[in-house]
Amino acid sequence: MAKIFKLFPTTLYLEDNLLNTKELKETVKLCKDISKETPSKQVWVSDTYNTLMTHNIVEDKRFKNILDKITYHVNLFNKEHLSDYAYKPKAGWFTIYKKAQDFQESHIHVDNTYSAVLFVKSNEHSSSLYFENPLEDMIPPKDRKGQNELTYNNYQFRPTPGRLLIFKSSVRHFVPPSKKDNERISIAINY
Repeated sequence: MAKIFKLFPTTLYLEDNLLNTKELKETVKLCKDISKETPSKQVWVSDTYNTLMTHNIVEDKRFKNILDKITYHVNLFNKEHLSDYAYKPKAGWFTIYKKAQDFQESHIHVDNTYSAVLFVKSNEHSSSLYFENPLEDMIPPKDRKGQNELTYNNYQFRPTPGRLLIFKSSVRHFVPPSKKDNERISIAINY
């Protein structure tokens, strides 16, 4: 009997409702308060506000509860990769998108094993987070009838508040501009 082997999969871990409504509101306020005092350092092509290299939230005690929750799930995901190593967060930051033209170019998180993104605030106009297929399909199958896990070139996740995504840091990802001005806040952590 024929069998299909799914070798070299790109795995992503999703947990919804990591934070409750009260925790989300407190986190939005905390991020906004920090953004008033902390400048954004231009390290990307995009000038979207972020605290990468200006405010490491791993060193900020006010984020401890969030970091503990994310780290718990990172280590669950790690066990699925047959490792009992206890990962700890190395660096973290948040990003605030406000204008329709705000975006995050395609990138990876160098020198890390896992990365996590937690969506804190968004609405129906907020752009999704896209992950790119790391395997190049030079000549895809002809007359394909749709998309599935074997055929995606990229895959998008809506930025639902409280949604946590964990992925191998080598998986390329991006956030395109939205069609309308809106506020979208996300936290990123590297392990």
